[in-house]
Amino acid sequence: MKKRHSRCQEGVRNAASICLQIVYPTVASVPYSIINGYKRALALSVVTGCTFLLAEKVKALADPSAFTHSHAAAPVAAATAAPAKVEAKESDEDMGFGLSD
Repeated sequence: MKKRHSRCQEGVRNAASICLQIVYPTVASVPYSIINGYKRALALSVVTGCTFLLAEKVKALADPSAFTHSHAAAPVAAATAAPAKVEAKESDEDMGFGLSD
């Protein structure tokens, strides 16, 4: 029973994928078409500055300064204060590989 269900889901996904590629709306492809249209509207909103209600949240996420917090600066400063030791990598000559071998 579980195998039949997974095969049916796979068939629906394949049908939706084909219908999306040939721009033919079906019951299976409509949710994907709506989501793709919403993504395009959000991208256009971020680029042009035109806004709508849900685009404000995306614009807030697109701003990198929104992720900077004062308490997050302390671990970053501690990590940059003590640089890790970097070991020198061996060259090909040390490994026995050469042109005359």
